[in-house]
Amino acid sequence: MSKSFDERMARCPLKQDIRDKLWVPYARKLAGRGVLSKYLTLYSPPMMDIKHLQRKGLLAYDGETFNGVVTVAYEEAHFGDAISRSSGRPELFLEGDINHLLTEKKTRRAKQLRNMFPFQVINLDYNNSVFFREDDKRISENLKGIGEIFRLQRQANCREFVLFVTTRADAGARGSRGQLSGSFLDDLSKRITENVKMSQAFSRAYRAAFGDVSAKALQREKYRDFVPVGIAKLVAGMLAVQRYEIISADAHMLVRDDKSPEIWLLHLAFRVRLEQVPRATTLGGLGRPRKLDFERKLARFVRTVGEGGVTWLRETADRERLETQHGEYMRELASQTVDLPIPEHREDA
Repeated sequence: MSKSFDERMARCPLKQDIRDKLWVPYARKLAGRGVLSKYLTLYSPPMMDIKHLQRKGLLAYDGETFNGVVTVAYEEAHFGDAISRSSGRPELFLEGDINHLLTEKKTRRAKQLRNMFPFQVINLDYNNSVFFREDDKRISENLKGIGEIFRLQRQANCREFVLFVTTRADAGARGSRGQLSGSFLDDLSKRITENVKMSQAFSRAYRAAFGDVSAKALQREKYRDFVPVGIAKLVAGMLAVQRYEIISADAHMLVRDDKSPEIWLLHLAFRVRLEQVPRATTLGGLGRPRKLDFERKLARFVRTVGEGGVTWLRETADRERLETQHGEYMRELASQTVDLPIPEHREDA
């Protein structure tokens, strides 16, 4: 991500509306009237999500440290930038690619991150894409990282958590950096088709929402509905490997349509719980638990999408209104800093 893009997102009233209307309510589902014990987030200057969650009473703050907060910054330069512009220091601030930190074993930083699991809320705000058109690998590093997060949550005996996933989702100009790869879209289509065939609840919800339309046709004709359903299905399948089930899900789409081409940023929120395999109700199901058993509640999200329940925020239509609502508050948060010493950078042994 470029610094100018980071800055724009930090001060964007549409993004602030998503923090407030999507992220805060989902975090509150776990924290209740208290604070989150652990929060994992990716770096975004000047850490507006951390500041906002703390203002809403969801993060503990002692005037210098946001307790239980772990932040991963992709570049070393972001480390000092974040500290100098923040109103406090995360409990743990790591520089490096989060995907590498999650999948490597021996470095000091990787061990530090792994030792912080489990988290109550995990915020994977990529702001680029989970699978670029140019990504010719069989599976993207982002998806490997997400899968490892779920494994570490399960290994740490986490029974319930909230997950936020943000990704570029626009069809984009051919070959553009933000466009999802064709193989990735094909995979989403196959996953949706699998659920239509194998899950009665999913099939009923899908047909009620979209009619007797194939997943491929949905991709062509209703791309705006296909992408959130497909990515939610992908996440549900990855969670099911660790016996997690999506209890509830919601989506907001932030559209940059003030200049061409449009950029869509899909924001997904999931409440996730460790579940037991449902008891078999037929002879054919006895002794044959399927991962799809863990995805039956995804039907609710399919209905939400089909009924127009995804919140769309457009730069041209909503910026002025949301600037009036959030502008002063955002400027206050962005400018809120404390004079913290920047720790000396230490290379891994």
